Amino acid sequence: MMIDTPCARSQCPEMPKVSLDQAVVDLMESIALQETRSATFLCAESRKMQKAMDLDGLDLCKLLEVCPDCVPLVSDVSSNFLSRTIDFRRHALVFAGAQKNFGPAGLTVVIVRKDLLGLAGETCPTMLNYQVHSEAGSMYNTPPTFAIWVANLVCKWLVSEGGVEVMDERARLRSKLIYNAIDSSDGFYINTITPSTRSRMNVVFNLREEALTELFVKEAADAKLVNLKGHRLVGGLRASLYNALPVRAAEVLADFMVDFAKRHG
Repeated sequence: MMIDTPCARSQCPEMPKVSLDQAVVDLMESIALQETRSATFLCAESRKMQKAMDLDGLDLCKLLEVCPDCVPLVSDVSSNFLSRTIDFRRHALVFAGAQKNFGPAGLTVVIVRKDLLGLAGETCPTMLNYQVHSEAGSMYNTPPTFAIWVANLVCKWLVSEGGVEVMDERARLRSKLIYNAIDSSDGFYINTITPSTRSRMNVVFNLREEALTELFVKEAADAKLVNLKGHRLVGGLRASLYNALPVRAAEVLADFMVDFAKRHG
């Protein structure tokens, strides 16, 4: 029996046969390519916005003082949660993935203003309707008990170390060490982010000679400094300086960076 389809009528060329494994690989590569294009576009647009606003020396928190109640402020604080003091009274909603400073992946912290509960639209998924979670005591679904237990241990450790204020000071010390190594390298290391908006948790940078990146990662690993490769979509290098990292570890990395620049600069 002949099936009348657009391809049958127009005599579309026969598609090559591929295995299921190859089809999955092709699909994943296509998705990765789209993500790369999106990341490149977002990076370019953010740089344009940064230049347009001339953020150097501007305290972004002061922007909220212009009209703090005009627009509800929603913040993703995944990276700096528990690393600095945050005035939650300024926020309508705050959320944070625990996997940075609070515990293992699989746990999310949400702090939402009570007057916003019950305003979810009809198309809002149940798991993102915070009124549902509030009414169920945060146990609408089976809670990730292990992640919660570890988060409790982290909180106890944080209090024993002196609290958020101590974490804040350590974050400043760690990030200052790495940024000083970058800024004093005479262009060997490159960080294009405006100083006033630099992250204290994730320091990203590139080498002036990109060909040295793999060597940097290898020699760093030999010195027991690991996981310094940048995000898979943007490349470069990234030093994660979360709460659990001792200041001494940042000192060792900074010393390595200075030495590497002297030997290869």
